[in-house]
Amino acid sequence: AGGEVQLAVEVKGGRGQRLEVIRRGAIDEGLSRAVTSDAFRDAFTIRSADGDWVRLNLRDDRGLTVLTNPLYFRTPAR
Repeated sequence: AGGEVQLAVEVKGGRGQRLEVIRRGAIDEGLSRAVTSDAFRDAFTIRSADGDWVRLNLRDDRGLTVLTNPLYFRTPAR
């Protein structure tokens, strides 16, 4: 089972960097995007399945600048 998950992200002072969405260990190019302002906000929806996980990276031309802890998804018991 699984479902849709909406994630919101806010980046301060990151203009010119790239937000990478890492899903199950690989960069999801369809969800990754440029950080276009110093007060950047965005949201996206992903389709998840039990056991999926997502992590966010921020990267500039010199390399990784920020990474988050992974978010793990599971369907709640009914």
